[in-house]
Amino acid sequence: MSRIGKLPIIIPDNVDVNYNDSEITVKGKFGTLQTKIPDVINITQSNNQLQVTLKEQTRNVKSLYGLYRT
Repeated sequence: MSRIGKLPIIIPDNVDVNYNDSEITVKGKFGTLQTKIPDVINITQSNNQLQVTLKEQTRNVKSLYGLYRT
């Protein structure tokens, strides 16, 4: 299990994050980023934090864990 993947992502006050189904959009003062997240990765948002979790514990999914968290 990735140590980086386990860490929560702190969202600054001036940044908006929207996560719908498998697409995440991040808007800040420098622009907008948008990407699709694989279905095997789950992102939960609470207050000003994002937490990345896995739906499956296979080798391929574990390799994506830290990558999509960063």
